[in-house]
Amino acid sequence: AYYMHYDGAGPKGWLACLATSKDLVHWVQKGPVLDFGGKNEMDSASASYGVTYLDGKTWHMFYMGTPHTSPAPDLIPAFPYVTMKAKGASPAGPWTKQSDVVPFRPQPGTYYSLTASPGQIIKRGGGYLMFFSASTTKPGNPCVQRTLGIARTRDLNGPWTIDAQPIVPMEEQVEN
Repeated sequence: AYYMHYDGAGPKGWLACLATSKDLVHWVQKGPVLDFGGKNEMDSASASYGVTYLDGKTWHMFYMGTPHTSPAPDLIPAFPYVTMKAKGASPAGPWTKQSDVVPFRPQPGTYYSLTASPGQIIKRGGGYLMFFSASTTKPGNPCVQRTLGIARTRDLNGPWTIDAQPIVPMEEQVEN
């Protein structure tokens, strides 16, 4: 079986959804695998863009949360974008949010001041690397500047350390 997690736009906002396939051509939509967080939680308006990783026994999902969206009816996620965590026994879930795990967050004055949202994870040596989406604003530039960064950890249920510089210059405008 093949599993694909994707963003689904619903009547209340965007959520991480699941589709499965036996041949990579025909897909069965299973619907949302996460729900919105509570009123004061960072994923109260969107719990989307789920990136999964199997550590050998546990499935980990790093997903994008935000407490802000554009007005209805679109409800498009709006900054800040933060990385949040869930775990499951299979790529189909059920997924249990781990609100006590804070991988990383946007930080003022950095290349990830508006966005620090999850991306692909690889194991390297005794740790893990995540290629994450980052964005910020620059004085005098009306456009949001986007790039990719690398975050590092040895514990998928712990905090991550973000490299001081992005992978590519902000002017490249790379996202996801």
